Amino acid sequence: AVTKQKFGTGTTAYWLYEPASPTPASAPVIVFLHGFGGVNPKAYGAWIRHLVLAGNTVVFPIYQTSFMNAAAYTDDAITAILDALAVLQSAGHVDPELDHFALVGHSLGGVIAPSIAALALSKGLPTVKCFISAHPGDANATVPTLPSIKQGNYAAIGADVLFLGIVGSADTIAGTAASLSGLQFSR
Repeated sequence: AVTKQKFGTGTTAYWLYEPASPTPASAPVIVFLHGFGGVNPKAYGAWIRHLVLAGNTVVFPIYQTSFMNAAAYTDDAITAILDALAVLQSAGHVDPELDHFALVGHSLGGVIAPSIAALALSKGLPTVKCFISAHPGDANATVPTLPSIKQGNYAAIGADVLFLGIVGSADTIAGTAASLSGLQFSR
């Protein structure tokens, strides 16, 4: 089974999904970063459920309550993640396996995921072991006058971090621009 609970308010709120029945003593942690405007986790329900039933705890940050403050999305997600990790380390929760910490990002979240991977250590997060960017889309890929939401120096992402990028050649919304330029980094 899956237990879920919402914590916090505004742009630093998050949903916490934990495996139950049986409840493990500990579990890897996966942060699921939604796409633009996708603040309702129901849109990702089957995906989240699959991850939790596989024995993972999932943190779903709600970093976006407005479309006007893109510069804060990554920092708000990091604040929510730090709070979620503290909650998980308290009584009544599945203990987080901080040495098994991963990120999954869709669309806008697919650009935030590598930003978090690059900033993790400097922001007090566990080392990111792997991240997935599914259909990554940066706002300026479709509206060039908008600033990029990318943060951090991708060179800070360790060479041992696993990365999977997924793009759709027929994707007319996120397209392939963010994956072909913004997510490229050398090892």
